[in-house]
Parts: sequence; C-alpha cells; structure tokens
Amino acid sequence: SNNIGPEGAKVIALALTNPNNRLEECDLSNNSVGDEGAVAIASALEHDANKIKLLGLGGNAIGDNGARAIASALLHPNNKLTALRLSLNSGIGDGGGEKIVFALHHNHTLSYLDLRNTTLCDNTMRTCIRLAEINKEAESHDLAARCKLEEFGRPPTSSSSLM
Repeated sequence: SNNIGPEGAKVIALALTNPNNRLEECDLSNNSVGDEGAVAIASALEHDANKIKLLGLGGNAIGDNGARAIASALLHPNNKLTALRLSLNSGIGDGGGEKIVFALHHNHTLSYLDLRNTTLCDNTMRTCIRLAEINKEAESHDLAARCKLEEFGRPPTSSSSLM
C-alpha cells in the first residue's frame, strides 16, 4: 500500500485509458482511494483501451457511490474484469450492493468477486446467492462460489496479486 488516495487513483485511471496500456492486473488495495478514486477507476474500465482483468480495491473506504460506479462499469461492453476484490469496504451497503447484484445478473466476464466485510444486508447477499443458483450452469460464471459469506479462495488465475 502506498496510500495514493483519490488523486493517485485518478492518475492510474488516466494511464489505463492510454492506447498503449497493456496492464491486465491492478491491485490498489488499502490505498484510501475512496468513492472518488473508485469512480475514476470505474470510468477507466469503460474505456476502449482498458485491458484490466484483475482489480483489487479492497480496504479503500469505498461506499455506495463507488460501488454504483463499479457496477455500472461491469455492465459496459469494454469491461474485461474477471476478478474484482471489494472486501473490507464497510461503506458498501445495500445502495451499492443492489447495483452490484444487478450487474452480476447481466455481466458475463466476472468469475470472482470478493465482498467480504462490507455492510451488505443478508437479503442483498441472499439475492446474490439466488442469482448464483439461477446462473450456476453458465460456463466461467460461477456466482455461487463468489457470493458466499465465508472466506473466498484465490481468483481463477495463478498469477494474481489480489490476495
């Protein structure tokens, strides 16, 4: 952690939109990016130069506004995320969680999502698990494995620095 804050996240977001960008993994965990930084990163995920597949945003004081922006990015055609870590963001409650659940229902690239230690209520988490039951047959779309309340395993690549 370098404690880059929202301003550092904005600089990284700008770099991710560069046509020469080749970065596929970005772990910004524990850097105090907050909602402002999460919104900037989410915007970069929607850019056509985006290559990010693995994104770590755990422990960043992200709240519902940041979660809503990330959920919107998950729905964008330029999104390439396969793994997303949002754990340890206690500001993410049902306002952002419901948008994430909606995005999970429509997103076909994300195969790992860590929501541990957020403030999602049981009902929102149950909705996520119910979606898992509906979608569990989809190849590379194992919602059941990523929406459980217990400890999560590693994302589906061995080179990830998210954990």
